[in-house]
This record gives sequence, structure tokens and C-alpha cells, in this order.
Amino acid sequence: MSLLAPLLSGLLAVLAPALASADPIGAALAVADQVAGSDPHLLRRAAVEGIAQELDALTGVPCHEVFSEVEWAQREAWRHGAREGVAVEYGLVHGRGIIVTDVYPDGPADRAGLMRGDLIVGVDRQPLTGLDAEAIHRTVQGAQHAQVVLDVRRAGELHTIHVDRGEWHSGLVRLFPVTGGVVLRIPFFGDGSAKALEKALLALPPDSGLVIDLRNNQGGMLQEAVDAADLFLAKGEVIVHVDGAGGTVTPMVARTTPVWPGRAVIIVNQATAAEAEAFTAALRSRENTPVVGTWSAGRADLPEGRKLGEDLVLQVIGQTMRDPLGRSWAGTGLQPDVLSTPIDLVLPAGPGQLPPDLQREAALQVIRSH
Repeated sequence: MSLLAPLLSGLLAVLAPALASADPIGAALAVADQVAGSDPHLLRRAAVEGIAQELDALTGVPCHEVFSEVEWAQREAWRHGAREGVAVEYGLVHGRGIIVTDVYPDGPADRAGLMRGDLIVGVDRQPLTGLDAEAIHRTVQGAQHAQVVLDVRRAGELHTIHVDRGEWHSGLVRLFPVTGGVVLRIPFFGDGSAKALEKALLALPPDSGLVIDLRNNQGGMLQEAVDAADLFLAKGEVIVHVDGAGGTVTPMVARTTPVWPGRAVIIVNQATAAEAEAFTAALRSRENTPVVGTWSAGRADLPEGRKLGEDLVLQVIGQTMRDPLGRSWAGTGLQPDVLSTPIDLVLPAGPGQLPPDLQREAALQVIRSH
């Protein structure tokens, strides 16, 4: 990198006027081609990475990135909901381990016998007992072997469970009947999420107290989020405005009769992002869908890939989103109607019991009060 430092420094100086032009990306790529002429692969990648950094600074949105074509294909598969791992959701229990809050049906953990409410006290023979939350997180992130060995405490007994990491899909919709209502968990808007949501809604009694949990939903496919919002909005209502190149604005509207015209409550947190924020903003426009939780992530961009040849793809902001009233949540996020912050997890009161979820309880209180 020492040899590339002067090159990048000079490149960024040349990029300044290029990035201020009418077509900043095209102009900057032309500069990159000129600089990279002596070494088409190494220098071009370095030049394009410099462009990505400058575009981040220019737009204020840190999403410009350089990928190989294989990496880009993997990212696109991720956007459609493809995942690889053990397929669980969990919370960190300070000093004790990991509490399993959900196990995805037919995923690797489910097939291995892991259950909701299990307390994981060791990963790959490394004890988690006595570790703080940060150390537990590091241990879990480091467990990337093809097979993960979990020491699990269940009903007072210690079990060893071997989980083979594998492929699974994050677009599933999870339904949890609870006292006073029903919680629908949408972890991601991947392929098939809208259809799964429709199926779940049609199976519920119309007077169910409906809570939609979008916490940690990072977005996914815009069309899936739009189709999901369509299940709640009247035909013709705007779901989201999409701003494109040249100042074009495309409203995406509901096309069908709502499947669920009644009241609902949405839970969000700081990791609820992009298409999930668009879904939230669309439903809140109904005036009978309040939002509970914390401010959302503030991601309104719709990145796209520009293939540059020589196995390089530059991710750029292709379009941005605004809510049905034309307001942007970029950078700020969506403000909840009822602010509810989570607390650090504590040890469950009994075997198989999950720790209290204050945000979910706040949402259920809201739905019960109307």
C-alpha cells in the first residue's frame, strides 16, 4: 500500500472536480481508467476504492463499496434472503451465555435439536460463563467452523449439541401467540416474505391484537416490502416514493384490497433499516398503526451495482426512498410514537423461559388500550 498511497493522494485531488460534475460517477470512472492504464487490475481497483470513499463523503451515505463479481453475486443472494449459518436468533446474557429467542424452522439449528429458550453456556468448548456481553459476542463471531459444538443448559441439565452450519432463508415470517395479542416477526424482506405474511394474516381472527416486530430487519427487496405493505393499505394509497436519476419520482401504490384493514402496532429499533423503514412509514400513514421502540436506522438509499469490467463492481446509490407524504428519513431514522428502549438481558426465571421483552410488552399495552 505504501506505493499506492501517493497514487491515491493524487487521484483524490483529480477526483474533486470530477465528482462535482453533472455525472460524478461517470467522470470519476474516466479518471480511474486514465490512472490505471499502467496496471489494469491493481491500480484500477485502488482507484475505484478511492472513488467509493469520495462518493461516501460527497453524498454523506457510507454505502459505496467495491466488490468482485463473485462477491457482488453473494451480496445479491443475501438481499434476496439467502443466508448461511445456524439459523437462530439470540440474546446475550451477561455473565451466563446466550439465550435462544427463536429457531428458524428446518434450519441447521432446528434440525440439530436446538430449542427456543435454551441457554448456550459454551461454544466450541469455550465456556461463556463469567464473560461480559462483548466477550460473548466475540466468541460467537469467531465460531465459523463448518460444525459448531454448543454446550446447552435446558431444564437444569447440560446437553452437547452439534450444529452443522448450512444454508437457510431469512424471509420467513414467524408467528408468536402471546397473552393479549399475536406477534408477527418479519426478520427480513427476502423472496417470498410478502406471500408468507399474507398467509399468516389470513389465518388470524380479525380482532387479533396484531404486533409486527421489525427489529433488526435490515431491509431486503423493495418489491417484497411494497407487496407486504399492500396487505394493509387501501387500493391507490401511496406506499413509498422512489427518487431516481434526473429528478424522477415514482410513487409505488397499493394495488389490491387490504387483507388486514384493522389496527396494528409496529416495533422497530436502531437496526430497522431501508426497505423495513419504508414498510413502517407506509403503515404508519394509516393513522391506526403506531410505532413502538427506538429511532430506526435512517437508511433511505437503494444501492445498485455498476459493473466496471475486470471483475470489479462498484456499489452506488441508484435511488432513494421517501414516505407517502414525501418526507425523507435518511440520516435521522423514523421517530417512534412510543419510545421504548430495551434493557440488558437477565437470566430467565425458570428453565425454558425467555427474559422479559420490554419493547414487545409496550407494543402489547398499546394494542390492548384501543
